Amino acid sequence: MADEKSLKGTKLSDLVKYKDDGEKGAKGVKFADLVKDINKTYGAGTIAKASTIESLVLKRIPMGVFVLDALTGGGVPVGRTTQFFGEPSGCKTTLCLKTVASAQKTCRFCVQPVDAHTKKDDHKPEPMACVWIEMESTLDRDWAIRMGVDAEKLYVAQPANAEAAGNILQMALQSDDQDVVVIDSLAHMTPGAELENPMENMQVGAMARMLNKMFRTETALMNKRKLTGNGPTVLVINQVREKVGVMYGSPETRPGGKGQAFASSLEIRLAPGKPFYQGANGPIQKAAQDGDRPLFREFNFKVKKAKSAVADVEGSFKLQMSKVEGREIGQTNDEEQVFFFAKKHLLIENPSKGKWLCLGLEDATEEKLQDKIMATEGKFTELRAKTLELVKER
Repeated sequence: MADEKSLKGTKLSDLVKYKDDGEKGAKGVKFADLVKDINKTYGAGTIAKASTIESLVLKRIPMGVFVLDALTGGGVPVGRTTQFFGEPSGCKTTLCLKTVASAQKTCRFCVQPVDAHTKKDDHKPEPMACVWIEMESTLDRDWAIRMGVDAEKLYVAQPANAEAAGNILQMALQSDDQDVVVIDSLAHMTPGAELENPMENMQVGAMARMLNKMFRTETALMNKRKLTGNGPTVLVINQVREKVGVMYGSPETRPGGKGQAFASSLEIRLAPGKPFYQGANGPIQKAAQDGDRPLFREFNFKVKKAKSAVADVEGSFKLQMSKVEGREIGQTNDEEQVFFFAKKHLLIENPSKGKWLCLGLEDATEEKLQDKIMATEGKFTELRAKTLELVKER
């Protein structure tokens, strides 16, 4: 058994108190004493019982799309990394903008809607602060405002290279009053070595090495922030590529190496679906004439990884592309999705093949009942909340 002298200079010897009872060794040391020493050495809260660690109780920021929020347990997990990746025009940036808009309406202390607070609460509500690291030069302020973002409260960084972006990310994570950081996108994070050298000089693996280091430091800084609060949330956008010469299996890959997948708690793959145009008798998949704008467009998603929800679930949602009566550009088909899942989970039912029932309301047909729910103040909000909880539990 190692004696005390042989352990001099090690951190373990600073934490463990030895007891000499004839034999030199570490006997009679209680773990409760070690816990006190660990917290004294590395900071309060470094080690504690799981039942007392608030950050282990996952809170979520809604993404602003009902079906995505329902199938991911309520939205993106707070204090974790979430990645949106996929094909061009897959709604990746728009989803991040909608998530930022939700965060700006969410209290940074309790992760509840700011407008839901009352004077009886033990704290004054303060909305989450967000930073957008713009690498692609594609962010449109007008579109962001359409998605509900308050441009006055959103900081946008436009770094020249990947190293600068990584440093800005670290600074944001170290700040106690920044809650959400968005990186758009990993695929466009260009290492400084690529900018300094001619185009014909290839830096093999430079981007992957830099990103792996960035995610390692990001995780460490997020853990440090969790000791005193909820911890910052990072949203990452990435693209897809194809490997050359792959004969079997999927050739799809993502720029930046494999480390990004291990750093993420939630990964959602997005792809564009079909556009729908206004026809004489409703939406159609082909424009009636040249120059017609789409009425709305479908987007497909698949939850590829979820460490706090069920993975390998997929679905679709619709995004409004043209303004019509009762529908604004950028709105999603939440009402349609809520009614679908409410019926699936028997919140809307037709027990005797007669009247349709829902939350104390009734009508002769399902369509009329839906209209009544929308027209009755507070009923759709109640139905949405109850449906969301039921879908999250399954």
